[in-house]
Amino acid sequence: MLLLLQHRTSRLKHNLVLDLNRDLPKVHADAGSLRQLLMNLLLNAIFFTPEGGSISLTTGPDREPGGGIRLTVQDTGGGIPAEIIGKVFDPFFTTKPVGEEQGSV
Repeated sequence: MLLLLQHRTSRLKHNLVLDLNRDLPKVHADAGSLRQLLMNLLLNAIFFTPEGGSISLTTGPDREPGGGIRLTVQDTGGGIPAEIIGKVFDPFFTTKPVGEEQGSV
């Protein structure tokens, strides 16, 4: 996903920070769904982070009971306004202007 989006982050001069733990256990999941989720999270971070801002991608063990792994995408954008937080999981909901890439907030 990062290779696909690299041209966007470099064009907007985003600082991309990777902290990827290489010693994580394998997980059983739908690889296509995970790729789509990661793509949407990164596109949102790129779109809503001001030029020169930071986007970080971190992986590590989950500290919650039951274990597993944790994937975190974090950015220095303004966050989600309180008035739309309840809509972010509605299918096709977007705050992007018409004509912008759809499929994510």
